[in-house]
Amino acid sequence: MIGKPAALAVALFIGGLLIGGLLSLPGRSSTGDAPLGAYWLTLEEIRDEIRENPDLQQPDLAELAGRLEAIDAVVLPDGVRIPVDHAFLSNLLRSDPPDTDGLLAILDRAIAYKNLRGEARFGAADLEALASILAAPVYAWPEPAAPNPLTEVWQRMMNAFARLVAGLIPGADAAAVLNTLLLAGVAVTLALILRYIYLNSIRSVIGEAEIDRAVGVPPGLTADRAIEQARVHSEAGDLREAVRYLYLAALLALEERGHIRLDRAHTNRELLTDLAPRPELAVRFRSVVETFDRVWYGFQPISSGEFRRYSEEVGALKK
Repeated sequence: MIGKPAALAVALFIGGLLIGGLLSLPGRSSTGDAPLGAYWLTLEEIRDEIRENPDLQQPDLAELAGRLEAIDAVVLPDGVRIPVDHAFLSNLLRSDPPDTDGLLAILDRAIAYKNLRGEARFGAADLEALASILAAPVYAWPEPAAPNPLTEVWQRMMNAFARLVAGLIPGADAAAVLNTLLLAGVAVTLALILRYIYLNSIRSVIGEAEIDRAVGVPPGLTADRAIEQARVHSEAGDLREAVRYLYLAALLALEERGHIRLDRAHTNRELLTDLAPRPELAVRFRSVVETFDRVWYGFQPISSGEFRRYSEEVGALKK
């Protein structure tokens, strides 16, 4: 048999629907009080309408939720006003999909208990006992956390993406498309990183390497003849080979002026060391070497404008 304190808790907790604003919504203003009899009648009407019309659409469910939210307090026969909050119940109706079964279970239980016990005869004095009962851990429902703004922005972006996918590819799974795009983006990013590492690594290796046969100076080649060969290759559209001959022209020009001594065992770094007493030549030669390494060893394309500036840098070394 249910004792008076327990009966009081069940009757007001379920029938009064979270007395005292147990699930309060901050900032919502009071919109109305309901006499106890009218309050129970409203709950029964909502229950019956949902049960008789299982296919209610969201606008109709939202209207029922609004009827619940319009009641902020129940007025007992002795005039005591008991605040109530229907946020939990209205959220069951407004959720997507709505949980009408859960709402019906709560309403059925509350109305059945009211019918069993009759109209509540509790007054203001009983609220003190109720307060101590509701202070038990079992009723200590946590306040809903405030929505994270970043999460809301992300959700809006995902919804927009889902609509875009649905419009472009009817029937496609937006999550699968997003995963594919993310994997493709990761693959492209990884490829770019590896390419960057490769190009910078190979430049470092080239700086230490000997002048190989590909850039070896052919017998009888002079700086002027190398520049002429570069012009022929550039006009033929082979800018990579033209860059090679301009690099050779730079080496030959520096040797002809007595600034360096060409030797197959010499590296570009050693040649730059030889030019240390002439810093202006060293700066120009370093720029020539960097462009040559990027185009010849790195197989990077060079635009016509870059090639023109490269020719001017090599020409400056002949002066």
